[in-house]
Amino acid sequence: MDINGKRSIDDPKELERYIINIYKTLMTRGIKGTYLFIVDKELRAYFKSKIIV
Repeated sequence: MDINGKRSIDDPKELERYIINIYKTLMTRGIKGTYLFIVDKELRAYFKSKIIV
């Protein structure tokens, strides 16, 4: 949803790393972190392969 972040990054791989870093940061902050409940099995597998906590 952040159209400004996407505009400033031209390389799709760099954008992917940027987004992953945002989620990784959110998931590891605080006492309990941030939890994601992913129903779609393929999307869940994708997140597991990209974000190692």
